[in-house]
Amino acid sequence: SCYFYQYTSLADAKADLHLMKHLEGLNLKKGEKVADIGAGALRWEGALSLFTEGAKFFAVDIDSSCCNAQQANFVQRYYSIVKGQRLSNSITTSLGSVKKTGLPNGQMDKVILFQTFHEFSHPDEMLRDIYRSLNTNGRLYISELVPRHAKDLHPGCQHHMYSPETLKKMVQRCGFVFETQ
Repeated sequence: SCYFYQYTSLADAKADLHLMKHLEGLNLKKGEKVADIGAGALRWEGALSLFTEGAKFFAVDIDSSCCNAQQANFVQRYYSIVKGQRLSNSITTSLGSVKKTGLPNGQMDKVILFQTFHEFSHPDEMLRDIYRSLNTNGRLYISELVPRHAKDLHPGCQHHMYSPETLKKMVQRCGFVFETQ
């Protein structure tokens, strides 16, 4: 089943401080290709479309029941109503696997992982595949809850959480240069 956040107005969406925190650092630009790995019901594609113009979203998930063309059409219609005008961003959906995103080589400007990394059963393989999908100046953005204790589990799914130090080592091992913490 799909879980989808719904806003009743643009003001409600802007009031989502969690969203605003992520949006600031992304600095999305017109024409950029942005992949969302673990896109689920396409919440981020819709919400980010309220604040950006002309981005090309590539939504990837291993569950096609939520991440599909029908859901993308719904998100486009719904958030166009919220925004009060047709969205200028596009959303393309695709089915990934536990080891591969299925994204094309060297074409993504940005790849975002919002509360997704802890779900990866094969994190090294996914990071290498994400690295492969990025263009020369491409960037990976990861947002994860930080455990207070080494044995803490993610409160939503009870999966293992990574410390910032461990996550940093993992991304560097797969070829990424770490810029900010």
